[in-house]
Amino acid sequence: MWPASLPNRQGREINERAALRGGPFAVAEEIFVVLTVAVFLSPLINAAPVLAQRALDAQSINNRLINADRDRRKQQPLNAIRTCDEVIRTAPNTVKAYLIKAQCFLDLRQKAMAMSLIQQALKIDPRSAEAHLELGRWYRHERKDDQAMAQFEQAVKLDSNLGIAYHAIAALAEQTGQKEKALAAYNSMVKLEPQTQTNYVLRGDFLRRRAGHLVVVRTHSS
Repeated sequence: MWPASLPNRQGREINERAALRGGPFAVAEEIFVVLTVAVFLSPLINAAPVLAQRALDAQSINNRLINADRDRRKQQPLNAIRTCDEVIRTAPNTVKAYLIKAQCFLDLRQKAMAMSLIQQALKIDPRSAEAHLELGRWYRHERKDDQAMAQFEQAVKLDSNLGIAYHAIAALAEQTGQKEKALAAYNSMVKLEPQTQTNYVLRGDFLRRRAGHLVVVRTHSS
């Protein structure tokens, strides 16, 4: 007979199949199959609520990061920092939280703290394109243009779809007189996001500035 631990309905089914196939060995075989399936499915069933909670937590974290970035852009860095700290306590490996917090401290001119946070982000994920982009911004604040450009280019190398990194390259290249590199970066922005009108405006403004510069140069040289 089937063990008392098995549900009544399941036990009756086992006994009926065993009776058709004959003998207690058939019963044992059926029980083995049932228990094997139960053992296999149990971790999956138990994990379902945990996975759902993790998904919920991930959405909550993402919403908090959006709020933190919004506060930073609204020049409310202390609010943004508090929100990032909440995220870091919940999920200490969230790179984006460190980077938003670093931007806030950079806005507050606390450069050493900003660098420390960027380094923590890179320690968590050395291949984070956004972390390399933020490190480049830090170098720009320090007027270390070569180091800044190297980090911007590394960001693009790691993530060729990071449009803001192309903008950083274009702005720095134009500022340092690298007109062709600037134009290439603006072209990359347009190619990456052809539906974004701002990219065309930025490229057009650059071309007008370059054309005006060429006219001035030719006038002085003639």
